[in-house]
Amino acid sequence: MFKLISSDIKKNKENIAVSSGTRVKPPVYFILLDEYLGSKGLKEYFNYDNSWFENKLMQNGFSVITNTKSNYHYTVFSMASILNMDYIKDMGEQTVYNQYGYYKATLGIRQNEVCKIFEKQGYEIVNYSDFDIEAHPAGQGYHLLPSGRALISNRTMYYQVKKNLPYFLARYAKFTGMVNDLAERSIEINEQRLNKTLEAAKPVLQKPSFTYLHLNMPHVPYAFDSSGNNVLQQWVGKLTQKQKDEMYLQYLIYTNKKIAGFIDSLQAKTNHKAVIILMSDHGYREALHKTLALSHENFFAIYQPQPNGAFQKDSITSVNTFRILLSNLFNENLPLVKDSLVLK
Repeated sequence: MFKLISSDIKKNKENIAVSSGTRVKPPVYFILLDEYLGSKGLKEYFNYDNSWFENKLMQNGFSVITNTKSNYHYTVFSMASILNMDYIKDMGEQTVYNQYGYYKATLGIRQNEVCKIFEKQGYEIVNYSDFDIEAHPAGQGYHLLPSGRALISNRTMYYQVKKNLPYFLARYAKFTGMVNDLAERSIEINEQRLNKTLEAAKPVLQKPSFTYLHLNMPHVPYAFDSSGNNVLQQWVGKLTQKQKDEMYLQYLIYTNKKIAGFIDSLQAKTNHKAVIILMSDHGYREALHKTLALSHENFFAIYQPQPNGAFQKDSITSVNTFRILLSNLFNENLPLVKDSLVLK
């Protein structure tokens, strides 16, 4: 009886606190578009004007920072740096074949500082990404990157054959069934993550949440053209650089339309009370043959419901993203680190 009465009193106090104007911690959505080339890079490499997408976001109240770059040009290293708000010390060469550096980066993501700070502030962590986070395993099962026991077994021949043979047969032997499997992996998983995020979205939650939504788009395989037609069959076989570039740009335009609609729905469901970060981990890596800098030209936009938001600078590199945001949200004392690009 005492517990029941105490519980009711506690609920009443919570209701009074909320109604009397106590500051409610906003939901935070961290939406990552994998390999999305920033607008400056799109103009330089493709001569493509991305202003429609930027203007759409600004109409929705976003701030778009045009002079932004990623510190790394590989996903696993970039995400480890973003989520730990620092550079990866002594990691060696920036490649997924660098086992030591790769394991160090995935361990850094698993034990990342950003999620620890959010948890300390009472937030629930929602993980719809390719990476395991401590007590929050990778969401919706996209096995693009090894995790768990696969971190030990991924260099064995068995693992490599099991993981890569379907892709090889699909692309070069043109196995129709394998292509359909690729379609399921690349399209359905992104859709599931988007839908799951919207299903849980609300203006105010009893416990605030930090949602990490990682979308493998416009990353390969290039699933749709700009009109939304499924073009995975065209991705089968050996492509020239020109064909890769055209398919990438078409998929990016499709991504713009898809994300624009998703942002509309997310803001409506959260009553515009959620902080939304929309960014990419790095630029277009196929552009490495032209210039290394283009692979660091990423995208960054943020919506902040509070009037005096962070990100007043006109330039940023990814490593400082959460240093700025967390200092603004929770008065954390997180000085900025030097902006620089890790090119090797």
